Formats: sequence, structure tokens, C-alpha cells
Amino acid sequence: MKRTLHGVTLAVALFAGGVSLAQSATPPST
Repeated sequence: MKRTLHGVTLAVALFAGGVSLAQSATPPST
């Protein structure tokens, strides 16, 4: 259970990091 929770947390952290990185790298179209 704790292992799964840790995996999910890690995945969310990586996903959020990638999204923020992509948004900062990509200029706003609006």
C-alpha cells in the first residue's frame, strides 16, 4: 500500500514537473 502510494506520488511529481517544464519552454500562444 505504502509502496503504491509512493509510486503514485513519484509519478505525479514527475508529471507535474514535465508539464511545468513544457509550459515554461513553450511561449504562450494567447
